Amino acid sequence: DSANNTAHSSLSLTINLPGLAVTSPTSLANGTVGVAYGPVTYAASGGTGTGYTWSCTGLPNGLTMTAAGVVSGTPASGSQGAYTVVCTVKDSANNTAQSSLPLIINPPGLAVTSPSSLANGTVGAAYGPVTYAASGGTGTGYTWSCTGLPNGLTMAAAGVVSGTPASGSQGTYTVVCTVKDSANNTAQSSLSLTISLPVLTVTGPSSLPNGVVGVAYGPVAYSASGGTGTGYTWSCTGLPNGLTMSTAGSLGGTPGSGSQGAYTVVCTVKDSANNTAHSSLSLTINLP
Repeated sequence: DSANNTAHSSLSLTINLPGLAVTSPTSLANGTVGVAYGPVTYAASGGTGTGYTWSCTGLPNGLTMTAAGVVSGTPASGSQGAYTVVCTVKDSANNTAQSSLPLIINPPGLAVTSPSSLANGTVGAAYGPVTYAASGGTGTGYTWSCTGLPNGLTMAAAGVVSGTPASGSQGTYTVVCTVKDSANNTAQSSLSLTISLPVLTVTGPSSLPNGVVGVAYGPVAYSASGGTGTGYTWSCTGLPNGLTMSTAGSLGGTPGSGSQGAYTVVCTVKDSANNTAHSSLSLTINLP
C-alpha cells in the first residue's frame, strides 16, 4: 500500500493439454461394391500429440482401418447399404476421441458383360442362339431388348438373340442391346453384325450320263442355290462338238462325228451380283 506494506496470495494453476479431437475427414465419399475405396486418411490433434492409434467400427465388409488411421479396401459383394462408421483415436496417455460419419456403399454399376462380339450370319441360315449376360445393378430382374437387328432375328426378354436372317437382309448392322434391372437401371452394348449372302453353289447335276456320237443328248438341267438367288446365268467349257449349254443352264445337243472321247466339262453359274460358282464333271462320248 502507500506505506509499502505488502501481502501475498499463493494459488495453484494447472495448464492442461489441448483436448484430443479428430480433425478430418469431415465426411466419407460413397463407395461401390467391387471398386477399390480410398485410401482415406484420418487425422487428429491435441491430447499428448504423440502415439495416436486408430480403430473403427461399422465398416462394411472389405474395408479396414489401419492403426495409422487409413481406411481402404474393396467393398465386398453384398455389402451395399448405409453405414455409420465410428472411428476412435487414442493418444499416448490413452486419451480418446471419436468421429462418427455416414458411409454409403452403392451396388456395382449395371454392365453388359457378354458377348464382346457377334459372329457373322448368313441369309437363310439359322443364327445363334447368342446369350447376352450382365452384372451389377440390383442383380435381379434383368430384362433385355435390342434395336438394329436384321429382319428375321429377335432378342428375347431373357437376353437371347436368335432366328434366321430373312431374304434380302444381307448387310452390316449396329446392334444395340439394352439390359434393365429391377430398379430400372440400364446398360447398353453396341456391336457390329454382318449378314452375308449364302455362298453361291452348283447343286446339280452330280454326274453326267455318257453320250453317243450322233445321238441326241440330254437335255441336262443344271441348278444352283445361294448368292443373290436371282439372275443366274450359265456357261460351260470343255464340251464336245455338238453340245451346248444355254444361259438358263440346260445342257443338250447331238455329239458330232469324231467327238468320241473323255471330257472334263466345267460349267460356271453367275448371279446378279457377279458371284460365281463352278462344277467340274466328267463326260464320256462313245461311238455308236
